[in-house]
Parts: sequence; C-alpha cells; structure tokens
Amino acid sequence: MFPQTKLLEEYIMDSVTQDFGKSIEGWVARISYADDEWRKKFVGKEEGTGGGTVGFLGKSDDSEGNTGEGRPTKRARVDEQSKEADPALRLLQEALEAVPNSKMYLEGARFLRLRIQRLLDDDQESNDGANEDDEDESVSHLIGQDEDNKEAAQRHANILEELYENARKLDISSTSLTLDNVDFLLSMGHLERADELLSNAVSSSTADKSARLWLRWAEITHQMEEDNMTPSSLPTRILRRALKCTPIHDRQAHTLILMELMKQLIMQPPSTKTNEELKSLFQKLVLLSQGSNFSTSNLKKSRDDGNEEDEVGEDKVNVASTFLEYLKYTLLNNNGDEAGNDAVRSVYTNVLYYSNYGKTCLGKTEEELIAMKSFFDTSVQFETTCKKKKSRKEERKARKLRLC
Repeated sequence: MFPQTKLLEEYIMDSVTQDFGKSIEGWVARISYADDEWRKKFVGKEEGTGGGTVGFLGKSDDSEGNTGEGRPTKRARVDEQSKEADPALRLLQEALEAVPNSKMYLEGARFLRLRIQRLLDDDQESNDGANEDDEDESVSHLIGQDEDNKEAAQRHANILEELYENARKLDISSTSLTLDNVDFLLSMGHLERADELLSNAVSSSTADKSARLWLRWAEITHQMEEDNMTPSSLPTRILRRALKCTPIHDRQAHTLILMELMKQLIMQPPSTKTNEELKSLFQKLVLLSQGSNFSTSNLKKSRDDGNEEDEVGEDKVNVASTFLEYLKYTLLNNNGDEAGNDAVRSVYTNVLYYSNYGKTCLGKTEEELIAMKSFFDTSVQFETTCKKKKSRKEERKARKLRLC
C-alpha cells in the first residue's frame, strides 16, 4: 500500500528466512511473497520499474513492451521471464527439501493446484471475452516462453505429479495429502488412477487408514459403477472391510462408515440377506448413538511426524438421517401384514425408547433436529394409517397407546 518500502520488505523476509527456516508457516509466507513480487514484474507495479503505479503516489509510464494499461504484451512476458526462473517454484523446491513432511507437501500441492486453477479460469474468461485488464488477477507471470494458458497449466500439473510421486518415494503420507492427490486426479478425469491410489493407501501396512479414505474410495467406486467402468472393488465390500479395520472405540469413524454402508444397502433391491444385514447394522447404530455428541465435536487433529495437521473440514455424523432412511425403507418393504407392521414398530421403538439419542436437542445440529422431526412424523403417520383389525379391542387399545 505504501511507496518505497522495498528495503523494509526485504529486511522482514530475510528475518523470516533466518529465524524460521524449519517453520512451514515461514516457508509459506516466503513463497507467497515471492509469487506476489514475481507477478508485479509482469503488471508493472514493482518499485523502480517505471511501469504501472508505485504505492498510491506513483504515476504510470508507458515503457517499451507495455500496453499502456499496466498489462504487458506477450513478447514482454516472454523476454522478461526468460531471464529468470520462477522464484516461487524455486523456493517451493527448497521448502520440500528443508521440511520433508506431509504438511509441507500438502501446502506445496495446494499452491500448485491454485495456480493451475487460475490459469484455466483465465483461459476460460479470455475465451468468453471477459475483461483482461484486472492486474491483481493477472496470470502472465505464470506463463513461460512459447506457452499459452493450457500449456502453462499442464507444466504446473507435471510439477504437481512429481511432488506427489516424490512424497511416495520418501514414504511421506497423510490422509489429507492422499485425498488432495485424489482430488487432483479426479479433476484431470483419472478415476481409475484415483481408485488405485485409494486402494493402495488403505492396503498399506504403514498408512493411516482414516475413515475419510475408506468413504472416498467407496464413493469413487460407486461413481465408476454408474459410469459403466470397472472399479477395483464394490462399494459395499469396501465399507464392510472398513468396518472390520476401524476399531469400534473410534466411535465417530466407525459410525460414519456404518451409516454409509446402510445407505448403500438401502439403495440395493431388497432381499432377505440384505434385510438381515441392515437389521444388524441398525441395532449396532442404535448402540453407538447412545450419548453421542458427534455433531459438536472439535475439529479432529492427526499427528504426522510430530506435526499437527488440520483435517479438511469436520466430519459431522447425522445419525438421525440414517434412522429416518431405514424407517422409510422398512415402510416401503412392508406388505401390510402383522410381521411387516411389527418390523416398522421395531425401528421407531428402538430409536425412541431404547436409545437416549432422541431424548434431548442439546448437541445436535439443525439438520439432525429436522431429521428427528421427520422421524416422529413418519412414525405417527404409520400408526394413523396402518390397517386395523376390526374385531380386536386389545389391538385398538394398543394402537391408541402407541399413538400417545
């Protein structure tokens, strides 16, 4: 914002380099600063270049190779960038060598993916005829000699693939880094490679077998099935295996996997075997929901090489939504006889009377409360509309009690 602060900026960055050489935050700050300074060279905003403005007191000066609007021509970009390597990429390589752990690799991957996205977005805007004069969003500094946006994006994608591959060679891994790699592969349309990566991750003897890995793997295999592709395994088989590998004392992870398995089974055509498995899983879910406080749990932390790594997002467990789905499934497959009615009643009885999950609204999200209200309404509607036997006074009395 202020003019003639270049020396002060350099002093600060030298201090960061000397004092925080092993700090991931320090490296991120240096890389971000180098990236911003590199960008300024191509939009004419760096002090002493004569192009664009300097702070809020500068004046524009149309120098050779500049369009007169602060945006350099393609020729100026090529000539300038051919003189010097991208300092941000150079610093990123130094950072990965200085702090070779999963969090530093994850920060590097996110930095590269952001650059790729900016290049592709700029290319799309150019094709749509959008305004190209926004200097703050300029990507000219990312485009090398004889490159266009897509070629520059591919070059960065190649660097990113090398980063992931180098992490595997050095046996550097974490749940977040693996999922970031999966997201990148999916963005490139490589479902088979993402499927293979997750299969290897959960099969590795040393890898952290997080519930998020199992769930993402099941999600991808389901998508491959819908696209008529051949996944490495079936979603239900993956989730059954995940339940066996996830200890029950890790209640949140175990419950997440159990709920997803129930949802997958509910989507399948009903059969005696499926109904028995769902019944068993439902009973287990009722037990796990006792005294649960999943939805207000703190953001989980995982430790990797002694460094805390923030998990992406918070896994909120909406047990009520699964209860509701299973109740509707049981209703849909109820043939109206006494056994079918008893099966429906068994579902809502277990949730409302044999579990303390629905006893209070405390610790529940709005989504859970909405699902629980729907569960109550569905139960009441069933008792109101189910077929009644004409000649049994006891049955009418029992039905009244159930409605109360």
